[in-house]
Amino acid sequence: MQEKQVQIFFSKSRSAMDDASPDAAKDESTTDTDEIWLTRIRWFLAGAMLGASIPVMLGVYLIQQFSAYTATLPPGTAVCGMPMLIPIALFVFVAPIMGLIGGGTGLLLVVIEQRTS
Repeated sequence: MQEKQVQIFFSKSRSAMDDASPDAAKDESTTDTDEIWLTRIRWFLAGAMLGASIPVMLGVYLIQQFSAYTATLPPGTAVCGMPMLIPIALFVFVAPIMGLIGGGTGLLLVVIEQRTS
């Protein structure tokens, strides 16, 4: 159902193509442009998720380590928040950049694959 809605959303009006002369040449070997863009978007999103997941996992691990450290301290002890700056920087700065790099890599792979096939 959702895929059909996506196809409807991305489909173009083809009424002008239906009015063409029956003698017009039709290239049967071309791929539908809607499917090409959906494939590229899928690969971009998959690459972005993979690229951003590495800094996010590292940030979650560092937060867990900081929580384990603070659990060993006696109650009321002052704790420096400096170790939390690295996970915050990973989430805010590094993950989006790595996501773009991963998405660009995924997009590059699908473009190369589509050109060679």
